[in-house]
Amino acid sequence: MGPLLVRSERTQERKVWVCLFTCMTTRAVHLEAVIDNSTAQFLLAFRRFIARRGAPELVLSDNAPTFKLGREVLTNELVKMKDEEIIHNFTTEHNFRWNFITPLSPWKGGFYERLVGSVKTALKKTIPRQILDLPKLQTLICEVEAVLNTRPITSVPTNTAEEAYVLRPIDLISPYFRLGQLNGPVGTRAFYNESNETDSQASITLYYTVLRESLDAFWNIWRKEYLQLLGEKNILLPNKKQGARKGPSVGDVVLMKQENTPRSRWPLGLVIGLNKSTDGAYRSAQVRTSKNTILDRSINQLLPLEITAATEETAKGTSTGPTPSRIQPTRAAKQKRANRN
Repeated sequence: MGPLLVRSERTQERKVWVCLFTCMTTRAVHLEAVIDNSTAQFLLAFRRFIARRGAPELVLSDNAPTFKLGREVLTNELVKMKDEEIIHNFTTEHNFRWNFITPLSPWKGGFYERLVGSVKTALKKTIPRQILDLPKLQTLICEVEAVLNTRPITSVPTNTAEEAYVLRPIDLISPYFRLGQLNGPVGTRAFYNESNETDSQASITLYYTVLRESLDAFWNIWRKEYLQLLGEKNILLPNKKQGARKGPSVGDVVLMKQENTPRSRWPLGLVIGLNKSTDGAYRSAQVRTSKNTILDRSINQLLPLEITAATEETAKGTSTGPTPSRIQPTRAAKQKRANRN
């Protein structure tokens, strides 16, 4: 992803890129800053990824030249590297396979390609507000990575049927990880002047405030887009009824939409019952909150997590039959020619 602008030691601006890795199993995200989008820098970032996360069994890369989510960061360089000996040697050394999806087939990346795109969009909108130096950018990227890896993705049933444990990507990597943060000063957006850098308490506080506000800005932007994607994910397109909405199932953990509450503070709830309307459709549900209260909420106010049991069952049972042909009425000009004949 990039390029992003950072300040050098001589207060000159330079470009950097962010290399994004995501796990196809845990949905975890790993971010690495690189000074350019060359093959050498990508492989160095990949080596750092392997040293910290371990070598994967399979690497799947997007090589679609028109797919914007991977075009600027990985696509161009990986297409060039595809037939080079350097890739063969690198993969042989670390004992894993490197595959490429079919060109011009972005749908093979799945829904989480859009999640990756929302991360890139939010980070791009956050960074240009002020130009950071490289150490600050690297710090911000690490904090962004922690935020992404502590998002709720699915629920895990417990011994009690009416309770559920929310699973995060980080739980599958560092089970006891807790996202901690200092209580930064509250106020308007601060701008840190590199030329006035000292070790005074005021300068250090301002230094921290800049990073804190940059992370908050990223969170607000990304959270908004992420919740929109969860809502779009809940839209199914069956053959007989286009645009039908799939309702939640009993036992699903959902985000409860609240109009007067910031999206980042929407509470989680456990669906314990569905209310059937007079026409036989389920239009509301009973949701148990963390305070052990039961609320009735409209289906439209409940957003699913990334992975639900119902989603997995639907995916397995989805029909793969041929796409129905388009039927449209005959145009007037064609009808006139037919009548003449």
